[in-house]
Amino acid sequence: MLPPEYEFHFFNGRYECEPAPEVLDSLPPPYLTWYNTPTVRKVTEAHRQVREIVERHGPFDAVMGFSQVRLLRSLCRLHRQRGR
Repeated sequence: MLPPEYEFHFFNGRYECEPAPEVLDSLPPPYLTWYNTPTVRKVTEAHRQVREIVERHGPFDAVMGFSQVRLLRSLCRLHRQRGR
């Protein structure tokens, strides 16, 4: 168990999407995604949104997520390492 002083913050993507079959019975709608098609423009916009969330609500000790969040987290780390 985690200590009681740990805080969790949950942020949602902006686009509605179809759920994966595995979550239909366990998670209620809406089903959201950070980008609905992986175009450069939409991934860049999602990356900007995540950076704004970190600036506004961070700093955070950790980021958890799956699928698109892994990509966006990696992009944020890469840009931070490069000083952008």
